[in-house]
Amino acid sequence: MAKDFVHASDDLSPASEQEYGGGVELPTTGFLVFGLISFWIYTVWSYCWILENHLVSRLEYFTRLIEVSGLSEERQGAFKTIVRRGFGFSRAPKYLCTVLYLVCGIIVVFLFLYRSFSGELEYRLELVLVAVAALLFCSASMWFLLAASRTMKNHEYHELLLLGMAHDPEGFKMVQPSDKFVRRWNAHQTRIALFLVVTIPMTVSPILAVYHSYAILGGSLEHLDLIIFGWIVLLLLFAAVFHLWGSHILISMYNGHLRIEAVNRHRMSEVRAGKASALEASAGADAIPQRTLAAIMITDMVGFSKDMESREEKTYQKLLAHNELIRRHIEANRGEEIKTMGDAFLVQFKSAVDAVRAGIGIQSDFSRYNKDKPEPEKILVRIGIHIGDVLLVGKDVIGNGVNVASRIEPLADPGGICISGDVYNVVKKSIELQVLRLDKRELKNIRDSPDLYKIVVQSVVEARTE
Repeated sequence: MAKDFVHASDDLSPASEQEYGGGVELPTTGFLVFGLISFWIYTVWSYCWILENHLVSRLEYFTRLIEVSGLSEERQGAFKTIVRRGFGFSRAPKYLCTVLYLVCGIIVVFLFLYRSFSGELEYRLELVLVAVAALLFCSASMWFLLAASRTMKNHEYHELLLLGMAHDPEGFKMVQPSDKFVRRWNAHQTRIALFLVVTIPMTVSPILAVYHSYAILGGSLEHLDLIIFGWIVLLLLFAAVFHLWGSHILISMYNGHLRIEAVNRHRMSEVRAGKASALEASAGADAIPQRTLAAIMITDMVGFSKDMESREEKTYQKLLAHNELIRRHIEANRGEEIKTMGDAFLVQFKSAVDAVRAGIGIQSDFSRYNKDKPEPEKILVRIGIHIGDVLLVGKDVIGNGVNVASRIEPLADPGGICISGDVYNVVKKSIELQVLRLDKRELKNIRDSPDLYKIVVQSVVEARTE
């Protein structure tokens, strides 16, 4: 079974947009300009697209994080409940609001064109159409704001629950939102409620205009069209305020959520860094990190866990032989055994040449050991080697050099060695090797993946026996 020697703090690299706490805040320009021109159709579709992608990317991040932690069946049920409540997205508001905005836009454009090219409508009909347009616009906007607020609030709360589950799967409990959380979202609800006040004059102003104009003029229609036009201009001013305020509320809700995520991600980093510091402190008072260049070798015994389940005692005897042989070559090539995890070794060498010679020696001896043995008694090992910067912390070694080696090792064949391009460039002039270059591939959590090579160990063994 492959072992992961990646240090606990490796997850704290700069976040991409697809990671928790790494989203990009919304700009205001597009929503203000295109939202106004399109009667908020652009605002609704863009906001829904961004929000839906945000939910999907965050869910993918937490799913990966929690899969690593491992969950009991009970916790898996809680995980599904949280996902259903906090990461679902309904498209109904988007489609219905779009229809309402579209009808509103058609009415406004019709009235403008009719007045420009065909004269005047009967004033009652014109005011009714204006009132209907205002009512549709306000109703759609209020519905969308409330739906977006509800979605964001549920998402933020359940996202925090997933964060707690990822940190402590077994100790996780469904807790109530904090007072600070409640106050923050109550403030958003208050702003939306105040925003509703603006919709009242927008909706009733056409009716009030006719009533007061007709009453003031004593039933005369003289100058009524001019007065109505003035009220419509005033209505458009209300609509402009409505547009600016509503866009601000939507953007502030989303960007505020991203800032909360960033704060929580920073706290998560501090917690992990604190755990790492505690581990380093436990190594002793002299555990001061020292940076050095080292060749890192990681070995892994193929099929060890499976064999332990079916043939425990015989597998243990194989493990003893495996450990003795590997340690013999570590010592012979001036390596330093850092740690073992069951059947896996983490070894540091001062020279890439020593590391490769140790790896070849190990595989050569295992090849001879396996000769004429039945299949269940054979010992097959994978070896990965990389040279790079590491940090020495007491008796431990951490850093990117260790991470790369841990990613390379599983790519080796059973009984084979996989090395990075950095190692190959160092050793190719000192050791005659036959290698196969692997296709370029991404290594998990490694930003710049190195070139990779497989050493054809059989050719080395045959050359030694001739």
